[in-house]
Amino acid sequence: MEGVRARRRDDAGGIIVGWLTKLVVVGAVVGVVAFDAVSIGVSRLAVEDDGALAAREASTDLGRTRSVQSAYTAALSAATEANPLNEVPPQSFEALPDGTVRLVVGRDATTFVVHRIGWIADWAHVEAHVEGHPLP
Repeated sequence: MEGVRARRRDDAGGIIVGWLTKLVVVGAVVGVVAFDAVSIGVSRLAVEDDGALAAREASTDLGRTRSVQSAYTAALSAATEANPLNEVPPQSFEALPDGTVRLVVGRDATTFVVHRIGWIADWAHVEAHVEGHPLP
């Protein structure tokens, strides 16, 4: 009879350890997925803000200097000061005759897993297409 009781206690301990192991593994997976999703979302919002700042700076510089190269340099400087990982591709920069500037600011979000998986790696790259208008 004591052997049966000992075995039941051992089985109960194994069930609890197995259940806790599954709980920890599921919690870790959910945590990594949540971190990557939040990181991508926050990076997307930050890039939009950084892009708006860069476009405003470029538009202001364009109005002052009338130089497209100087305006691009101002946009790049403003974007990289906001976050050193920000990029402003030169081919995305457009200065219109009315002083409006259009550009794209992009960067790769910091992720644990997304950037490592080939078919979803581009999810980690966030871009904002922004437009800055001259102040009246």
